[in-house]
Amino acid sequence: MSLAASPLRVTKGQREQLEAWSRSRVVPHRQVLRARIVLMAADGVANQVIAERLGTSRPSVLKWRARFEDAGMDGLEEAEGRGPKPTYGQDFVEQVIATALRPPADGSTHWSTRSLAKQVGLATPRCIGSCKTPASGPISPGPSSTGAIRSWRRRSRTSWACIGTRPRAPSC
Repeated sequence: MSLAASPLRVTKGQREQLEAWSRSRVVPHRQVLRARIVLMAADGVANQVIAERLGTSRPSVLKWRARFEDAGMDGLEEAEGRGPKPTYGQDFVEQVIATALRPPADGSTHWSTRSLAKQVGLATPRCIGSCKTPASGPISPGPSSTGAIRSWRRRSRTSWACIGTRPRAPSC
């Protein structure tokens, strides 16, 4: 049988927050798991037992236990640098969105993927047409355009991946 490590010190406020996360149906599962790990560690349960009960590995239990000891509740958040790196910078993404929210100069009512790609300097319009704002569907100029940029900023980083894949080669 595994020996229990010393119980984690958890304040009353932290315990309440962790218990809320562990019962939540809207918090991501990984955060629920981390909350349960910390709660069981605070109760003095052995690391191996925690891993077996929660269906995870002992190194994972040790990792989240150490992160909580070092940084408290902030240590349970996702670390920076996870996931694919963005293809384009924030300035370029905002330029594409701002351009898409203005009416095209040729007098048409909507941007085509090709015309938008050409306007912002993309070699291929690969998936500009699939970019959507949360409420309004495909990007198009209109009365609700003013709030669309704010909506886009709130979306996850993965949404920016749909801007395109290659910048156009400089013309000589």
